Amino acid sequence: LLAACGKRSPEVERIMQAYLDARCNARTEQSYDYLSEADRKEMALDTYTHVFRTEMVMMAPFSDHCSSEVLDVRTDGKSATVRVRVREPKVPPSAVSLVDDQTSGLAEIDKKGIFSTANSKKAEADLISELKERYKNEVIGSSVSIREFSLIKDGEQWAVLLDFRGRRIKYEKERQARREENATFVAKNLSIDVTGIECGASGDSAFVNGRIRNKSK
Repeated sequence: LLAACGKRSPEVERIMQAYLDARCNARTEQSYDYLSEADRKEMALDTYTHVFRTEMVMMAPFSDHCSSEVLDVRTDGKSATVRVRVREPKVPPSAVSLVDDQTSGLAEIDKKGIFSTANSKKAEADLISELKERYKNEVIGSSVSIREFSLIKDGEQWAVLLDFRGRRIKYEKERQARREENATFVAKNLSIDVTGIECGASGDSAFVNGRIRNKSK
């Protein structure tokens, strides 16, 4: 179902569905290719793989419980907002633990700069196959949520905009605000008094004795 505001845009819907399908089936490089140029400049493929691999590998064995339905598309020139009903598997806790452990090993391969080699890809595929076999007789539930995505037009092609730069700037501002808040607290509440300082030496060692206390207490 596609309800568009203004001109109908089947291409926007196609890109959105293709991106979500790639994510659900652990096709990391393919999902990366659907991202905007701005996002790809902000986050290299190896970093993207490191950040999202665990989530993708976790869902891939249960991809038959994964689906998406575009509810509406609102386009405005070279930008679009897409509202999607997303159905995802409820991954068993034991599978979550296994994936966390195994993808940590794959991350070590990434650090050595060989994540794109056949060995790394085979290890990932083997893990997905192992999970499929292990849970083939399990009853797997699913959850449904409504999500909103942004797309922009890069040249003549639509692309998914995750806004990695905006997220990074927001995180850095929040971190700086916390640092300033902590510094203000320390400045207001901490007053150091140092007394009874004694220095000396014994053989090859030196020592400093004294007392430091917080005068504000």
